[in-house]
Amino acid sequence: MSLALAGLALLGSRFVMVTDDSEVVRQRDVVLCMDVSGSMVPVVEDVLDTYLALVDELTEERIGFVMFDANAVTGFALTDDHDEIAVRLAAARAELLGEEPVAGTTAPSSGSSLVGDGLASCVQHFDRPDEQRARTLVLATDNLLSGDSIYTLQEAAGLALERHVMVFGVMPRGTQAHAVAELRGQASRTHGDVLLLTPGEPTNTAVISRAVAAQERSALLATAQERSFDVTAPGVLATLLGLAMATAAERRRR
Repeated sequence: MSLALAGLALLGSRFVMVTDDSEVVRQRDVVLCMDVSGSMVPVVEDVLDTYLALVDELTEERIGFVMFDANAVTGFALTDDHDEIAVRLAAARAELLGEEPVAGTTAPSSGSSLVGDGLASCVQHFDRPDEQRARTLVLATDNLLSGDSIYTLQEAAGLALERHVMVFGVMPRGTQAHAVAELRGQASRTHGDVLLLTPGEPTNTAVISRAVAAQERSALLATAQERSFDVTAPGVLATLLGLAMATAAERRRR
């Protein structure tokens, strides 16, 4: 009889499970946001190697690519075609190593390396605003502003925070300390951080991929109520088995 009572208790507790289908698992978006101003030229290949290493680790994410100097241009929109992503990043490498600046990114009258504007443009690159998604922005820059921007870095980080976008900075090692500290402070507001890039050495992109996974878990929890269901089978089976055992014991006593 105790087993039957345990089964009834299990039914009363409303044991709940949450679905984990591919639609939920793949609710992760990453935008690669690259400063292509003149001061970043020496680390172009290292930045792109870092992006490619990150793409190799993030196998199910939708990934997009934006380049900026005075203006931002889209390298490619968010896509989950990782073969195409690798091809497009390789093409960007060839373009960035050329003698001419990336078309559409320069505006001599505005200045260059407008980091606040670049970050704000990349934040606006995320689509599906009404969905619970993990959104991560990987900003490669030395944070050396030269000109008048519409958004300050603080304002752009505030926009990222408002839209639930986590910002990770990738900065060349040796960048001015105040520039690193400023970007790290703004990234931390979004629960991100800054990684320092050493030319010729791999960057620890696992830090970013783990953060993306953690952010995805938050998105899963946010949608758990909509995707949950009661599990009654264990309680029913325990109750029936307990009643059967109790009946058999009673008959033996008689």
